Amino acid sequence: MRRLISAVAAATVLFCVNTAYADDVNNIYLNGSPVDFVKTGFSYSEVMLPARSLFEAAGFTVQWFEEDKRVTAFNTDFNITMFAEDDHIYINKIGYLTAEKMSIVNGVFSIPLNAAAQALDAVILYEDNEITLTSSMAVDTSGWAYDAFVLVNEEREKNGLSPLIWNSELVGLAEQHCTDMITRNYFSHYTPEGFTPFDRMRQYGIRYSAAAENLAAGQPTPESVVNAWMESDGHRSNILNAELKEAGIAFVRGGEYGIYWAQEFATTK
Repeated sequence: MRRLISAVAAATVLFCVNTAYADDVNNIYLNGSPVDFVKTGFSYSEVMLPARSLFEAAGFTVQWFEEDKRVTAFNTDFNITMFAEDDHIYINKIGYLTAEKMSIVNGVFSIPLNAAAQALDAVILYEDNEITLTSSMAVDTSGWAYDAFVLVNEEREKNGLSPLIWNSELVGLAEQHCTDMITRNYFSHYTPEGFTPFDRMRQYGIRYSAAAENLAAGQPTPESVVNAWMESDGHRSNILNAELKEAGIAFVRGGEYGIYWAQEFATTK
């Protein structure tokens, strides 16, 4: 940990061409994932990366604080904080000076390319009109929903219960509800129209004899969300309900809390 943080202020840039201009950049990738960008000037260093696109590609949970124009990106090891019009990156409360300031571009908090590399201790490679950032701090989150499902079944096994069966329709319902909560800025089992989880299941075409739903927001990992559910009596009761036989889990990034989780349970007919 100490070595990684101390290296943040010296991200490496490798060029495979003699010069690099912003207009020449067609794509930017972070560990293989595409990242949005905006060209604000002539030099490649004037390429700006929206903070949410960058850090979500790295597997971080991202939150925006309007009052003080602050972005915070975090996982279990790192908390990265930046302010608009400030030339510092604060990693685990330690400040690092950057060459350019963070700024609001077209209403979006954005980070200069070099500062983005500093924040993620990344190597920059420019080749064939593409910029590639490679960071050891980035985490692959593609399997997180199923990882949480495995952890839930481990809790059931500890309590002498049979494992839940993964149900892809319930996964779709969970993802749909997370997306809706982010899009319409609410956090509830009830939609703004008053539809319950059971209403939504029926609307989704799921027929059941027993059903339940767990929600969470802000937990940055599968382990943290399952721990939060198990520490809550109501959520724990759903996980350890022997009458429930199937489940699906999804998470979607965005919104006020940065990441939203939903776990849908059912015993389908």
